[in-house]
Amino acid sequence: MKDIGISSHLYADDTQFWVSFKSGDESIARRRVSHAFKIISRFMSCNSLKLNASKTQFLPIGRSIVHSDVAPLALDDNTLISPSSDVRNLGITFDNQMNYGKHISGVRRAGFQQLKRLSSIRSYVPSHLYKTLIQSYITSKLDFCNSLFANLPDTAINRIQNLQNACAKSIMKKKKSDSASEQLRHLHWLPVKCRIQYKVSLWCHKSVHSKQSVPAYISDKLIVRHAQRFTRSSLGIVLEQGYSAKLDSAGMRSLESFGPAVWNSLPVDLRAISKYDSFKKALKTYYFRQCYV
Repeated sequence: MKDIGISSHLYADDTQFWVSFKSGDESIARRRVSHAFKIISRFMSCNSLKLNASKTQFLPIGRSIVHSDVAPLALDDNTLISPSSDVRNLGITFDNQMNYGKHISGVRRAGFQQLKRLSSIRSYVPSHLYKTLIQSYITSKLDFCNSLFANLPDTAINRIQNLQNACAKSIMKKKKSDSASEQLRHLHWLPVKCRIQYKVSLWCHKSVHSKQSVPAYISDKLIVRHAQRFTRSSLGIVLEQGYSAKLDSAGMRSLESFGPAVWNSLPVDLRAISKYDSFKKALKTYYFRQCYV
């Protein structure tokens, strides 16, 4: 697919491919995608298979794209695929503006429903077991693919944070009016925004110190640059800002932009730790102090 300008990911029961294009180049992107469909259809026909149009989805993504103005995409000579406003991909609901509003609403709805059920047995189980149940059924969902929420507006992050706050208060048997920050601190939980930065920092560490342990589609986005001047402020490995964009643009949410910004903001001594387990522990301590001290 790379020969025709198409990127792809292959999974056990799913295949996805995409093409990026600049404003005004939509026709070129359409021709590439249609050509890719024809190649796949021809391959499948030769192997006595056929594409399932009902399970094939087409999502145009862009800040200036109006969903109703996007024309259907030709799957083959006889089949057209209408554009979707959102698609579910590996458990995450992507929308055409990449705001994840529908996904966040779903996580909140399911989380609060689960919290209500678990609260009904709060007085019958030990505190440590109740905490484990909360972490297994609710907060683990908050951490799942949370790096996609990098640099989202605070209004979106706060919707997820409210669920985490409710979980912490339930574990600590506190009222809704009590301070959530104190409960999070007592449980040694990082707030949602810090958890996002924490996960991205771990990816950056692997890319810098053990590139083989990170998928190529992540490590290729993070360009390592060694400091030129050997002063205390420049020691350690830094990452280049791979995407130049305004602060309010969607580009600042990409890994090649957000990753280097988070990594380079870490203290020099922390970035110099090569052992992953040691770095992970020190990183948690660093963000915990940043949030609560």
